[in-house]
Amino acid sequence: MATKRQLLIVLIGVLAVASAVARPVQAPVDFAGLIEKGKNYRAMIAYDKEEGWRTAVKLRLPYHHAARIEWVNLKDFPVLDKPQDGARRQRVIFDLVSREVVKVLGQERWNTTYRCRIVAVER
Repeated sequence: MATKRQLLIVLIGVLAVASAVARPVQAPVDFAGLIEKGKNYRAMIAYDKEEGWRTAVKLRLPYHHAARIEWVNLKDFPVLDKPQDGARRQRVIFDLVSREVVKVLGQERWNTTYRCRIVAVER
């Protein structure tokens, strides 16, 4: 049978490993048009029938680039899942899951898709 001291040593080891693996909590920054991996962003989004949920602040892009944001987990938030055109604006916190840049064949143009995960909908 393990002693209290042995159990305490095991518990300290488990906590040390868990804290090393856990992602540090980061305060969200206001979205200003650029998206980087490893940051949380706070943004106002609005629904448009043709574009879906889009950020109020437009993406900042280099010349000859087009981009869009795909929200990967809208179903996790009922207020965002099945909106109607003209749906109420929402303030969300999100982060970048992945980014894909594709060159348009035969042109000096690139299309970028940002896949973003909504972390929270603020009220």
